[in-house]
Amino acid sequence: MSLSGEHEIVDIVDEQDRVIGQKHRAALAGEYVRVVNVFLKNSAGQLWIPRRSEAMDDAPRCLDWSLSGYLQHDEGYVEALERALRTTLKLELGQTDCRLLGYLTPYAGVSSFMTVYEIQMDETPAHNSDEVADAAWLSPAAVIAQIHAGEPARNDLLRLLQIFYS
Repeated sequence: MSLSGEHEIVDIVDEQDRVIGQKHRAALAGEYVRVVNVFLKNSAGQLWIPRRSEAMDDAPRCLDWSLSGYLQHDEGYVEALERALRTTLKLELGQTDCRLLGYLTPYAGVSSFMTVYEIQMDETPAHNSDEVADAAWLSPAAVIAQIHAGEPARNDLLRLLQIFYS
């Protein structure tokens, strides 16, 4: 069973992050979309870095940021963050120490329009084992070194680490 977005409708946006249409997530082919990405950071400065499960249709067995999600049709960045936290990590936004790290566009060398958040927490989160094969708390430098050594990672992970943690 592949975990895919075949039933998930996402907004397609233009070069200014304005909605111009919708598409099934599984049918995306290079269009601009909106996403949220989250890093969980503990008091030692380490990030919770999961490895995607083999069942994921996009980047299986790759290192990933702590949480990510496409904005669904008619959903804002904060609503997507709330939904992703609830469904993937079983957390409520109001019960977390969350801060916005930044808003990035494809002009910053990333694949989508995105907001990137950081949540401070020391406990390993409950996570969806269908999506996460394993995970570890690692320093940003250690994750960057692993990627440079050939460890497979999601396409924007290295860029986000360089922007926010180097």
